[in-house]
Order: sequence, then structure tokens, then C-alpha cells
Amino acid sequence: MTPASEHVADSHGLIRVVGARENNLQGVDVEIPKRRLTVFTGVSGSGKSSLVFGTPADERPAPAPA
Repeated sequence: MTPASEHVADSHGLIRVVGARENNLQGVDVEIPKRRLTVFTGVSGSGKSSLVFGTPADERPAPAPA
């Protein structure tokens, strides 16, 4: 388990999602390698889109102010 003080997405080779709670994701922990093709499969409503589009998207840097 990752300590609460550690940032969810680190600057090394992994994106870490700890305790995801979007929609059907209930306490999901996953490490996704950066710069690699990663595929998520599962039945309808299992949380694939929440994991792919919700959680990592929260870790993107904010756009620079205009």
C-alpha cells in the first residue's frame, strides 16, 4: 500500500492509482506503466472507462493560464 503522503502519479515509470472510487471502482489499486500500450478489458459497467478516462486524467498537469 502506498503511504498517503506519496503522490498518486510518480515521476518515474509508473502511474499509480491507489484506492480508486469512481463509479464501479471500489478501492482499486493499480500500477500502469508509462510509455507502454496498456489495455483494459471487462464486462459492461465494470469501471474500465472510469479507470482510463477518470482517474489518470485527474493526474495530468493543469494547462498554463492564458
